[in-house]
Amino acid sequence: MNPLIVKSTEYSPKVTFNPEESKFEIAGESRPENAGKLYGIAMEWLKEYLSSDEAEKKTKSGAKGSQLLFEFNLMYFNTVSAKYILEILRLLHFSYSKGFDIKVQWHYKVKDEDMKESGEEFSRLVNIPFEFIQD
Repeated sequence: MNPLIVKSTEYSPKVTFNPEESKFEIAGESRPENAGKLYGIAMEWLKEYLSSDEAEKKTKSGAKGSQLLFEFNLMYFNTVSAKYILEILRLLHFSYSKGFDIKVQWHYKVKDEDMKESGEEFSRLVNIPFEFIQD
């Protein structure tokens, strides 16, 4: 499956979903004018990938590099974006509960306790391994 690459703008995050490398990232500011469009594209791609034979074989193989790594490296997100981030995490939770090897890395800046707490709240809402990375 081809990667999904959406370039960042002043108000929307960069989205890079690369199945070849098993790395999926959302990074930057997330306060897009049309969050439904941006996150709709990301969620449709993710649904298709997670339901593919390619993803299932790769993540359930146990081989090196088989873990799907989802990185959230956000500077800021608004409440509409939070809704979609949670939807993405729920998709991941569903696949994780089916045996997919998935890990979330939640990045936050040293003095950004709000971003850390947001990640902690998301981690309580879904049953996926979370790693918190202080940048």
